[in-house]
Amino acid sequence: MDDMDELIKKYFKLGYSQVEIAATLTSRYNINLSVRQLQRELQRLELYRHKNQTDMAQVRRFIERQLQASGELHGYRWMHHKLLQAGMVASRETVRRTLLELDPDGVNLRKRRRLVRRRYSGRGPNFVWHLDAMDKLKPFGIGISGCIDGFSRKIIWLEANSTTNDPEYIGGFFLKAVDRLGGCPTLVRSDRGTENGHVGAFQRFLRHHDDALGGDKSYLTGRSTANQRIESWWGQLRKQCTEFWRTLFRWLLEEGFFTGDVMDKELIRFVFMKHIQGDLDAVAEVWDGHLIRKSKQEHVTHGRPLLMFQLPEVYGTRDHLKPVEQERIDLCREECNFKDRFPCDRELFEYCCQSLITNGWEDPRNPEAAMNLYINLREHVRREIGV
Repeated sequence: MDDMDELIKKYFKLGYSQVEIAATLTSRYNINLSVRQLQRELQRLELYRHKNQTDMAQVRRFIERQLQASGELHGYRWMHHKLLQAGMVASRETVRRTLLELDPDGVNLRKRRRLVRRRYSGRGPNFVWHLDAMDKLKPFGIGISGCIDGFSRKIIWLEANSTTNDPEYIGGFFLKAVDRLGGCPTLVRSDRGTENGHVGAFQRFLRHHDDALGGDKSYLTGRSTANQRIESWWGQLRKQCTEFWRTLFRWLLEEGFFTGDVMDKELIRFVFMKHIQGDLDAVAEVWDGHLIRKSKQEHVTHGRPLLMFQLPEVYGTRDHLKPVEQERIDLCREECNFKDRFPCDRELFEYCCQSLITNGWEDPRNPEAAMNLYINLREHVRREIGV
């Protein structure tokens, strides 16, 4: 009973409808509840969409906190979904009006932007994975690697790292996803960069299946700009996350607190990497649970990315994940590098940790505190090493 309650709470918080929750419980967890039974469970757990509205002052404080970080880039639909995931209850209209009151300039800026999408269709989840790197923060020492499922648009991975040029790390992200899902996609699509070399080799090795798209045919390359699924999603990430950090780092550059040398990049990684990764995780969670509205293009499937990925039969298709032997995964793992707990050079990491203790500096909990720590730590390190 406790497990079922937690699952109901989880998918309710993700914004799933009652029909979607019931279908997910049945298909993924073998918990058979009719919609009527689910309604009774929701009442028992006091989970309501319109009753027990969260106090307006609390909603306002939540939105104000979001606007102090990358949340300043969010539209009202995205902000409403984050609010639901935080366990609060408020209407979308309430969020829209609050955003308009607190951030009128941001609302007007978002209204002016229009995105024209190219045509795309996918056969089902795990038929094609699209992977690429985003380099908007690369001048400041942080690269972002991402992969998205072509059919459902679910995020397969989204990782901040010190580099997006090392094929061993990109291969590690790919292999970790394959291991987690228990198989590899039918096809992988990337650009021709050498950083994707290990992924291409792994995919061909794992896709030894005797079918028309097996082996060498299972890995596709082309121009990065033509890899439209992930290229289109980078626009979402920029609007919801990275533009905030890019603006912050540009301020450090313009004020003379960042020169682009190795030391400054390492300190950026030490201070900001976990905050950026936390932001990426939050964006991926909201994206996977949000509702993609029906498109004018009839062939484009609409729904929630996570639901389309997990329950393809609801959308008239099937999962195209290919089974992989564990022995082959283990062989590939020997050629990979995986992220560890050190976001920067290990010796510098340990030195900076000790400096925080010595100077009584606290671990920053928000971007403003992180920026202040970076400035103080930079001055301290450069003074100590005589740079």
